[in-house]
Amino acid sequence: MEMARPRLQNATYLLPREALRWTQQGKRNRGRPKETWRRTVNRELKNRGLTLQTAPATAADRPKWRSLAVASSTRWHRGDRVRVRFFS
Repeated sequence: MEMARPRLQNATYLLPREALRWTQQGKRNRGRPKETWRRTVNRELKNRGLTLQTAPATAADRPKWRSLAVASSTRWHRGDRVRVRFFS
């Protein structure tokens, strides 16, 4: 989720946004995983009640986005320098 925020928020450079909206034509080769970065982002957004259309507005609101993203990532806690794992 944290990696998706800059791509959703950046309005001046449109290539990252295009990468999120682009759909691949055809099939993947045998042995390639079906799970892609985009599918992972879509699944995590869906789990938090967001879509690719509503996510840019949420990404612009930094505290709200951080509260959504913290539950799905491993973060470095700055207070006591202990690696903390947050579970959703």
